[in-house]
Amino acid sequence: MQVIGEAGLWRLSRRLLLGVGALASGHGAARADDDAPRESPLLVFETVSLAARARAPGRVAVIETLAFAKIGDGGGARYIRGRGPVIAFASADGESWVLDPKQPVNALMFGAVADATYDFDSGETRGVDNAPMIQAALDWAMCNMVPTVALPAGAYRTDDTLHIGYGHGVAHTLQLVGGWRSRYGDLPGSILYPTRDDRPAINIQGGRSSGIRGLSIRGRNRPWVVAQRVNPMALAPERAAWLDPRLARAGSAPGGLQRHSPYAGVAIDAYGGRAPADAYPRVDYPNWLGADPPQYGKTPSSDTLIEDVEIEGFAVAICNRSNGDGNSDFTRIRDCRIRYAPVAIAICNTQSRNVEIRNVTGYGLHTFLTNSGFGVGGTINGPIDNCEVGNAYQLFDIGTGSSGPFTVSHMHCEATVRVGNLTGSGSQCAAVTFESCFLNLDNALHGQLPAAFISTYNPQPIALRGCTIRTGGRIANLVVGPAMLDMRGTLFVGARHMARKTEVEKRAVNFTGGMLLGGARFGAGLCPQIVGLGAGNVGSWIEDGGGLGSTSYGSLAVGAPRAPINQFVSGMLSAGRRSWRLGVGQEPLLRLWRQGAPTFDGEHMTFVLPPRVQEKFNLDPAPGDLLYHVASGTIFSVMSIGPATREGITIRSRQLNNISVAPHSDAFVSNDLADKKLDGVTVYISTRAVLPTEMYYADFIVGSTLASNVHRGDGCAPDLSRHYQPGDVFASAPADAFARSPIAANSLIVSVAAGSPGTLVFSKPAVATSQNVPIYPIPAY
Repeated sequence: MQVIGEAGLWRLSRRLLLGVGALASGHGAARADDDAPRESPLLVFETVSLAARARAPGRVAVIETLAFAKIGDGGGARYIRGRGPVIAFASADGESWVLDPKQPVNALMFGAVADATYDFDSGETRGVDNAPMIQAALDWAMCNMVPTVALPAGAYRTDDTLHIGYGHGVAHTLQLVGGWRSRYGDLPGSILYPTRDDRPAINIQGGRSSGIRGLSIRGRNRPWVVAQRVNPMALAPERAAWLDPRLARAGSAPGGLQRHSPYAGVAIDAYGGRAPADAYPRVDYPNWLGADPPQYGKTPSSDTLIEDVEIEGFAVAICNRSNGDGNSDFTRIRDCRIRYAPVAIAICNTQSRNVEIRNVTGYGLHTFLTNSGFGVGGTINGPIDNCEVGNAYQLFDIGTGSSGPFTVSHMHCEATVRVGNLTGSGSQCAAVTFESCFLNLDNALHGQLPAAFISTYNPQPIALRGCTIRTGGRIANLVVGPAMLDMRGTLFVGARHMARKTEVEKRAVNFTGGMLLGGARFGAGLCPQIVGLGAGNVGSWIEDGGGLGSTSYGSLAVGAPRAPINQFVSGMLSAGRRSWRLGVGQEPLLRLWRQGAPTFDGEHMTFVLPPRVQEKFNLDPAPGDLLYHVASGTIFSVMSIGPATREGITIRSRQLNNISVAPHSDAFVSNDLADKKLDGVTVYISTRAVLPTEMYYADFIVGSTLASNVHRGDGCAPDLSRHYQPGDVFASAPADAFARSPIAANSLIVSVAAGSPGTLVFSKPAVATSQNVPIYPIPAY
């Protein structure tokens, strides 16, 4: 077959003809050994420009090119006569030629050139601007209802947003598909290098099952995050600190971390709603959309797919509807890798519905997933499964008042400071469940011991199912703020440095299991409570020999007459096999800012405990006890008790969290606690409480300190003195007892007499007359 080239006619061999697939079935044929040009239904040219300079006889129905601009550029295509909004070229005789929609289409057919280079130090890109050519391919596909545009392997510079749909009211399906993503940015694949930071690299608008697959997108924020955050392990708690200052924006300028127009790698429905003050730059819409179409108010997408995509170096890697509200729902984010950004994924609309995030790897991030800070605030509801995050400040920043419920399953994180914020402002916050997650929040690499791994605002249901949480060298705090915690089969591993300390710190570790439950157990705010502590919860435990092991926590059971209590124990099982909930006693709430005048010296805090406060709560402070500042979530371990004076006793404590230490060390570096006055209340937690493992019953007479007819349910109490001892505190009635207990609050046992039945003498007279009342010491802790 003869080919028309710059040098005239040349013959295409049968082997090459079959290799490039130049002829299409149904469009006629030409013999490869023809020696002279003849009129044929097919003309073949080297390039599109040569085809445009030629005249096509009326019998010619198809023109094929071997390349777009030069042989070997991969842009060869097949064209047919036709009219439409997107014309490929007009031949010299005035005839219009369009791409044959029956063939696979790729961006090289429109002149795209894969010649981009990227400077890893500056983030600057060189090469041809391919945005017009790739956009032309997408526009042609939209006009011809072709669902896929291929972007062959190579590096492409783009100087404007690529629009996969314009939201112009016509439903369509369109996907931009690369050869494969360029893993880690330096392996072969299809990669985009967008140069503008005041607009998204790609926007998907108004599609149905539209999206992108098999490509990489690298922005300009990469060098900053690598040099300032990842390499030095400086995992800053401020979101803005993860953005190159040169990319930051304020006022009405788009880009940066702007609420309605962030610097995004992939945006979904960025042009929905009314135009905001911080609107993106004006879009250069194609003529076939009509004269001067509005930029905003575009139709939303549904079932958007982002699959096998690597995105790095933006302010927000994936942003779901940053402006307005509406559908933009059922987004699917699968098998992706996201790196070097303040935010990996932002869901910004209340009707997002069942967003799927699965098999996504994040690295070098401030926040992996958020619905706060962009747009109107989004709804998180859908599976978050098998994701991995490393070298990050936090996993989530979620306002759950408008979310869920949602479940996080099989998540793995490492070199990460905290889980994040679950701070919904709604009166009924949705439940968040973590299942089979391995959360390595060890401070060994970054040195940060945060105030809490989870921050809540309202009573937030949080469930941990079969998870492992590995913490740092000191006792950590799980939750700050009110939370309803439900744990089943969860393992805490932490406080490794305290295993080599004194008996004082050993007792604190054994009480907490290495992790204080914080606001869920010791908060003084709205309804702090533990919904359930099921079997199989395991925490760190310092053995007698000093080694750090683990032990299971649950209910006190029949065995030894008395057993040490820990924060996980929620009840006991009596000899009669009846379960009793311990409830929560009156927590000693200290107002140190008013009573104790706390002072700080590095990681140490000293305060004075007045005599009247000791008497009010029957406090007998001792080294190894804990203090929990409710507002900030800060934990202190009591180290020493000074002699009693007229003003009280001086207590010196060591701060365990809300500080920074040296990486790979426990050496104090800085105190991150902002409120050194310790405003509000601080809970005093006794770690020395030892409780009986048996329930008894007794008779009381109002005004009397004697409890008579004390027995274990059978009229006898031969072991009463082994179970109950002088000094046991009754801070409140048992949770399963009468509405009003006859035992005065904070009453102590003065003496014990075993017998059939036995007697007890209390430090305070009974407040009611009752018979056969279940009694059980509930410590103030």
